[in-house]
Amino acid sequence: MESESADPRPPSILPHRFRLKGKRAEEMLEELARETFFTDWCFPNPRLPSGKEVCDLLVIFESTALIWQIKNLRVRADERYNPGEVAKNLKQLGGARRSLLDLKIPIKVENPRRGKEVFDPSIVKEAFLLSVLAGPGEAFYTPSATVAGHVAHIFSGAALERTLDEQHTFAPRSSSTYQRSAL
Repeated sequence: MESESADPRPPSILPHRFRLKGKRAEEMLEELARETFFTDWCFPNPRLPSGKEVCDLLVIFESTALIWQIKNLRVRADERYNPGEVAKNLKQLGGARRSLLDLKIPIKVENPRRGKEVFDPSIVKEAFLLSVLAGPGEAFYTPSATVAGHVAHIFSGAALERTLDEQHTFAPRSSSTYQRSAL
């Protein structure tokens, strides 16, 4: 007997939908980060030598690293995030930090201006773990969690946009100055 919650679409369509959903979230994060931190410091989707993605975005400025992981989550019927999906995001973030800074696996990073280079973990003196729970979400979610002994800061998609707007390098995206400078 088929489950009532089974998705009526053919199984071949489901993975594609999830890839698109995740890709949109990653693109949102990359755009906000580029506008806030400059392209030169942003390295989207760094990969291990095996080809496995380390994190969604790595931002390196001088001796500081920001390690970002974003998930486009849905809320359950009770309007809360699925704790398992949040835990998965945080686990991936902890794994990224471990690969980058503890195991010091040589990671090739790339961005449009600087091209390809090898990430040097010895330059990092301070690292921040940032988890973004994108999509419609809870009105409030805990602002931080401990991941493998390190604090991870947790943002909703809306909170991320507001926070990065405050930190924007030039001017808020909504200002007419920003709109003119984008031309």
